[in-house]
Amino acid sequence: MIHGLEAGGRWALANRALAQLLFWRPVPSFEPSAAAFAVSVEMVALQRAALADAVAAGQLGREADSDEAVDLVSTLIAGVVGQAMANEPELPWGEGRFTPAFPRLMELFAAAYPTAPGS
Repeated sequence: MIHGLEAGGRWALANRALAQLLFWRPVPSFEPSAAAFAVSVEMVALQRAALADAVAAGQLGREADSDEAVDLVSTLIAGVVGQAMANEPELPWGEGRFTPAFPRLMELFAAAYPTAPGS
């Protein structure tokens, strides 16, 4: 899951304008068509499945298989990417103040959904 999120973050920084159009709402009152939005729905389903896999593998506690966890992990990656785009748009992933924090944020995410003792 972490590698997929990082790959998405790397892509977003390398494709800033397209990423903003796809994942933010830079055009006021714009709403995508159902067909265009379907890709986003599929992406969220993939993230949810990755969380379920991590729970099944004992990497995260059972509460991580939830809509709440999808929202939290989405907020973490969007925060890193958004901060990097806004403040250090010329820097690639892994450089600067924001993207190097991604591994620590993923540790915080895992701490929010700990596995049960002895599992």
